[in-house]
Amino acid sequence: MVVRTLISGLILAVFLAGPLLATDLETDAREAVENERYEEGRDLYLQLTEQSSWNIDYLLWVATLSDWLEDSVTANQFYDRALALEPLNVEALVGKAYALMRQQEFRTALEPLSMARLVAPNNTDVLLALARAHYYQGNAATARDYVSQVLSFDPENPEAEQLTALFARSRPLEVRLGYGNDRFSRVSPSQMGSLSVGYVGERRRISGHYERWHELDEKVDLGGFSFNQRFENGLWLRGDAMLAAGATVSAQEDYTAGMAWSLPGGLVMGADYRYLRFQFDKTHVVAPLLEYYFETPIWIRAMYFKSWTEFEPTAVVDNNESFRIHYYQQITQPVVFNFGFAHGNETFSALSPDRLGTVDSLRLIERLRRASLLDDPLRTIEPLDRFQASTYSGGVDLKLTPGLSVDLNFSYQDRTDGSSQSTFGVGLTLRK
Repeated sequence: MVVRTLISGLILAVFLAGPLLATDLETDAREAVENERYEEGRDLYLQLTEQSSWNIDYLLWVATLSDWLEDSVTANQFYDRALALEPLNVEALVGKAYALMRQQEFRTALEPLSMARLVAPNNTDVLLALARAHYYQGNAATARDYVSQVLSFDPENPEAEQLTALFARSRPLEVRLGYGNDRFSRVSPSQMGSLSVGYVGERRRISGHYERWHELDEKVDLGGFSFNQRFENGLWLRGDAMLAAGATVSAQEDYTAGMAWSLPGGLVMGADYRYLRFQFDKTHVVAPLLEYYFETPIWIRAMYFKSWTEFEPTAVVDNNESFRIHYYQQITQPVVFNFGFAHGNETFSALSPDRLGTVDSLRLIERLRRASLLDDPLRTIEPLDRFQASTYSGGVDLKLTPGLSVDLNFSYQDRTDGSSQSTFGVGLTLRK
């Protein structure tokens, strides 16, 4: 009888201690969150979910804290667990949408938000999340409509006021001034000045370009245009054309056509085709590209270049390959850094005196000697198919005001033939 009484008392103590333990954990978890110790808070809420797997609040706290900690995988798992218990839980639907937006899956984020709006059509959180999802897809007009709905019944909502400033109507006129300096060993440096004027819409960009190059013993004027069009299904189309009549070192005609497609999971795939016609030859460049956007404002771009040159009057064809990897990171809202590395043959992304290839390099070297522009007349410039190069580059974009930004960039190329090339550029962009 005594033993049975002791066992009953022990069971009762454990039964009563369970809720007390959960209460203590919950108190500790709340304190951790209030003091911004998010990892500790998440660990405590995880323990609570193990004790009460059916508790929606605990599941949502784990999901929310995971989202704050930029752990979108865990966030999505716990939002899904909460939605499995309550499929129409508005907080879970909105949280799920934000987790998807962190992964750059803006179109997918509209699915839970559409369901949440059916349940709570005037919910402020739902409307503001819809505004963000549409804005990040380039639908600024739709985003402004959702913010206006919030302000109609909550005129002093601070988040809506912030988004109003963020979604302010774009400045459609863009003017860009640029300067570049290109130094190649053994020859005089090249200088470049540029002016671009264009229209920038929510889905379309059209610009006219003028450039003035002073390279080697030639001064050349280039003119052309570019366009960029984005569609609702995530497809981008772009094109460029630049002409330089009478140029002997630069390309007389330079055309580019390309496309890109945004895929789920922060992945972008695309490809460019470029055609350059020089004085004595023609070059074709095919460049597939791959971009990946991480949960934080970091993205990486990788490109592979395959080019071939047709020389006239001979039938010689040069085949060249190279690759380039670029890393971008937004440090703060107005500052974006980038660093890159490339290796291989010429990518035709920068001017250099040997870009004309085997046949024209020989003609160019002779012209340089006569013009006394080649420092060492006994040295030759290696043609395209005779060197490998490693290129290191970097830059920064600074948004000083909503209508004014500055960008700086540099690169250094080290070649196996003993030569080197360095490039520096600065740009100023005004939007009105």
